[in-house]
Amino acid sequence: MLGRAIRRPLTISAAALLLAGLASTPLHGGATAITLNLSGTSSSSNTSTGFDYVLNGSGPVTPFGTATFTGSGAVAAMSNSAGTVSGSLIVTFGNGDSFQADTPGQFALDAMGNPTATVTAKISGGTGTFNNATGSANLMFSGVTSGAYSVKFTLTGSGTITTPSTAASNVTVDPPALQFAANQVSQAITQTISVNNSTAQKVTFSAAKSAPWISVAPATGAVEPFSAVSIPATADPSGLPPGIYVGDISISIAPGGERFEVHVTLAVGNTTNSLRLSDTGLRFLAVKGGGAPASQSISVLNEGSSTLDFSATASTLSGGNWLSASPGSGSASLSAPGLVTINVDPTDLAIGTYYGEVAFKAPGAPNSPLTVVIILNVFGPAQSPGPSLSATGLFFVAQAGGKDPAAQNIVVTNPSPNPLAFGATAFQDSAAVFTTGQLSGTVNAGSPVTISVQTTIQGLNRGVYRGELDVTFSDSTANLVFKRRIILVLIVTPATGSAAIEPAASSVNSVCTPTMLVPVFTQLGDGFQVSAGWPARLEVTVVDDCGAYTSKDSVVTGFSSGDPAISLTSLNDGRWTGTWNPHGASAMQVTITANAQETQPALQGSAQIEGGLAANPAVPVVSSGGVVSAASNAAHQPVGPGSYISIYGSGFSQATHVSKNLPLPASLAGTQALIGGKPVPLYFTSAGQINGIVPFNVSVNTTQQLLVSANGALSLPEPIILATAQPAIFTRDQTGRGLGVIVGYKPHTSTPFLIDSQHPVSAGDTLVIYCTGLGPVDQPIAAGSPGPSSPPAKTLNPVTATIGGKNASVKFSGIAPVLAVYQVNVVVPSGVPTGNNVPVVLSVRGLQSEPVTIIVK
Repeated sequence: MLGRAIRRPLTISAAALLLAGLASTPLHGGATAITLNLSGTSSSSNTSTGFDYVLNGSGPVTPFGTATFTGSGAVAAMSNSAGTVSGSLIVTFGNGDSFQADTPGQFALDAMGNPTATVTAKISGGTGTFNNATGSANLMFSGVTSGAYSVKFTLTGSGTITTPSTAASNVTVDPPALQFAANQVSQAITQTISVNNSTAQKVTFSAAKSAPWISVAPATGAVEPFSAVSIPATADPSGLPPGIYVGDISISIAPGGERFEVHVTLAVGNTTNSLRLSDTGLRFLAVKGGGAPASQSISVLNEGSSTLDFSATASTLSGGNWLSASPGSGSASLSAPGLVTINVDPTDLAIGTYYGEVAFKAPGAPNSPLTVVIILNVFGPAQSPGPSLSATGLFFVAQAGGKDPAAQNIVVTNPSPNPLAFGATAFQDSAAVFTTGQLSGTVNAGSPVTISVQTTIQGLNRGVYRGELDVTFSDSTANLVFKRRIILVLIVTPATGSAAIEPAASSVNSVCTPTMLVPVFTQLGDGFQVSAGWPARLEVTVVDDCGAYTSKDSVVTGFSSGDPAISLTSLNDGRWTGTWNPHGASAMQVTITANAQETQPALQGSAQIEGGLAANPAVPVVSSGGVVSAASNAAHQPVGPGSYISIYGSGFSQATHVSKNLPLPASLAGTQALIGGKPVPLYFTSAGQINGIVPFNVSVNTTQQLLVSANGALSLPEPIILATAQPAIFTRDQTGRGLGVIVGYKPHTSTPFLIDSQHPVSAGDTLVIYCTGLGPVDQPIAAGSPGPSSPPAKTLNPVTATIGGKNASVKFSGIAPVLAVYQVNVVVPSGVPTGNNVPVVLSVRGLQSEPVTIIVK
C-alpha cells in the first residue's frame, strides 16, 4: 500500500500546499491633550532691564509626543531688532512629576522682540493635573543684538493633561514572544517584558509562568498612568538536555481583566560556546567628493565557557572593494570580547546605495556564521546628510564640594566637500551649569573638529542634573541647515570617597547608595532621521546615581512605530548596543524609549528620544517574527530542517513568480534567501512573501539568521530558532486550521479519497497526512528535491500521531515522491470519536503540530 499511497493521493496543487497567510498584529496607542499656561520673569543678569515672558501651550500629545507653544515677551535691549529665539523648557508638576519641552525650536522675533509664530515642543514625560507648577526656560536669542546671548526665566503657572480614555484596552504588553538561546554551560538568561499603561489610571499586573525553567520577578506590581514597567523574565537551562523548550508567561491586568500571553522558547545547544555580535547591521553616510566616513566597530562576544576563535570576511554586492574589516581574525571569551573595525572607502563610487556584508565564522559555535549587513549611502553635496557626532550624550561625575569634573569632547566629522559653519549653545536645568569652549567654528571635510563641554558643581548637592548642547550647522554652498543635540548629565555624589566612574562597580564610594539608573542615548540622538529597512545603531550608556556604570541585567528599547522591543547587548563597560531594523510603509515620527533595570539592588531608569522614519519601499524587509511554517502559519514557533516555510515582509520581488519544477532553485527571479549562510530552495516569491524549504544541513537547537537578497539589496538579518523538528499539517484553506490535507484509504483498496462530509473515514482506515517539519531523513536528499520511491526516505526522528486524542499507529513517515513535502501514514484507531471536527496531531521530539481536523463516521 505504501508505494501506491505515496504516488497518487494529491488533488490540490503544489501552490495551494505552499501558500499561507500571516495575520498582522494590531497596534495600540492612546492620546492626551495638554493645556499649559506659564508666565515668568528673567533671572538673567545679561539684560539691564526686566524681561517678562509668557508661554501658552495646547494640543494633542501621545504620551508623550508633540504640543504647540506660543510665547510672548519684550525687553528694551531688543527693540527694533529682529532675530530668532530657541531654547528649552522644564516644568515640574505639583505632584512631583515633570516634563521637558526639549525642542521649542526657533521662531522669529519682530522689531519689538516679540515672537511672530508658534513653535512645536516635544513632551518627554509627565502625568496628571498640575497647579502652581514651577519650572524654568532657557531661551537663546540670536540676531536681536550684536551676537547671541541666553536669557533664563523662572516660570510659574498651571495646566492640565487629560486622556480621552481610561479603558484597560490601552494597556499593552511587549514583546508578544521571547526567544532564548543557550548552551549546556550557560547561566540563566534574562530578558524583559514591558507592561505599557497609556491610560490616566493606575493599573496592577500579575504574572504566571507555565514551565519550571521560566521565572518572573516581580510577579506582581503596579504601573502608574502614562508609564511602563519592565518585568524581568528569566530562562534557566541548568540541567536541561539539548533541545527546544516552549512555555508561556500569562500577564493579567486589573482593573479590566485583560490577559496577555507571552510565548517563550528556549533553545539549548549541545556545545559550550555561542557566538554573538553587538550589531547586525551598520550604515555609513558619505558625500561625493568628501572624505571617508568614520570607522565603526563590531564587538564579538562569546556566551560560552571557553575562548572562541573567529574570522571576519568582508564582501560587497556591487561597487568593487569599498568595504574592509580589520583584523580578519581574533578570539572572544566571556570576559574579553573581540573587536573588529569596519571601514568604507567611497572614493571611486558614484552617487547611490551600496550593499555589503561582513561574515563572522567561528567553528566552535553552532550558530556560526553570523552576518553584519553594511549599507553605504553616497550622496551628492546638495543632498548631504550633515555632520556626524562621536556621541549624542555625555556623562560627568563629581563629588559634592569637590573639584569640577574634567571636560569631555564631542568630535564632529563633515562628510561633505562643502565647509560647515556651526554655532553651539549649552542649556541646563535650574541648577547645573554646562559650558562649551567652542561656541562657533567651521568643520571641513577630512578635518574633524572637537567641541569641548565643561560643567561646574559649585553649590550643588548630591543629585542628577541634566542639560543639553544644541549645535546648528550651516552649509552655505548647498543652502542646508542641520541641527544636532547632545544630552548632558551631571551626577554629583556624596562628598566622601572617590569621584571617578568605576566600571562594574556597585557604587562610586562606600557612603553612596544608588537609588536610580540614568540611561542616555549615546548613539542615535534626539532628532534622528532613519530609513525603513536600513540599520540604525542604538547605543545606550547607563550609570547609576552614584556614578557607576551598570552592565548587568537588562536595557530594553521600545518603539512607538510598533516595531518589536530590542534587548540590547551589554559591552561590559556601561554601554549597551543593538541594531534597530525600522519597519514602516510610510513616513512617521517615532519615539524610542530605553528602559534600564537592575534586580540587585532593584533600580530602574528610562530615557527617550524622538525622530523621523522615512519609507524605503525598494529595500527587502523581513517582518519581525515573519518566518513561519507554510503549513500551520503559527507565530513564534521554531522551524526545522526540511520545513516548508513562509517568509513575510516587503520589497522581496517586483512580481509574483512560482517555480514549476523540482528540485527547487536557490534563486527565483533574482530573489534569494539564506538561513545560517545556506541557500533556501525557493518555490514562490512576491512583493510580500517568499516560500521555500529550510536546508537540511543547518545547525539545530540554536538561533540562526535569515537574510533576503532582492533587487540588488540586502535585508537585515532576522533571527529564527531552528529545532530538530517542528511538525505542521497542511490544511485545505491554507490557514493552518480546519480540515487537513489528508487522504483516506479503505482497507484492502488502493483508491484514495479526499476526506469530506460525503467521504468520511472510520476506524481501520489508513490516512496519508501531508505535512512538513519532520526533520532530517535517512538518505542524503537535498532540500527542495522529491523523495525517492525505492526505498523511500524515512525520517530519523520518531513520529507519533493522535486522532481524537487516541494514539494512532504510524506506518510510515518520510519524504513524499510527488512533492518535496513529508507524508505520514497512520491507521485510524478503534474507539476514535466520531464527528465533523475530529482533531489530528503529530508529535516529534516533544513538539506538537497545531491540530487539524478530519471527519469520522
